[in-house]
Amino acid sequence: MRACGVTQAKLGELMDVNKTTISHLVNSQIDYNPEYIRDVALALQIEPFELLLPPERAMALRQYRSSAEQIVTLAHDADEQQKSTAKSALSDARTGTSG
Repeated sequence: MRACGVTQAKLGELMDVNKTTISHLVNSQIDYNPEYIRDVALALQIEPFELLLPPERAMALRQYRSSAEQIVTLAHDADEQQKSTAKSALSDARTGTSG
């Protein structure tokens, strides 16, 4: 929670449960269940599996994922630009124009 900048009180508010419930979850005084895991992940805007990782590892994975998405977007844009350029050159060659 700290890594996400969320207090127990704020997490309780986001999950629509009281602070005592959050405190019990954090301190392992009540069992986790799939519903709690899903709700915590949604409230923190993370993937459920990230709750099982040390915060620094979860943040590193998020950064890697973000970087990979940027690379894919750049590669896609470059591919589209190359296709557009090739299509334009082919069209110019067919019509005998240049430009």
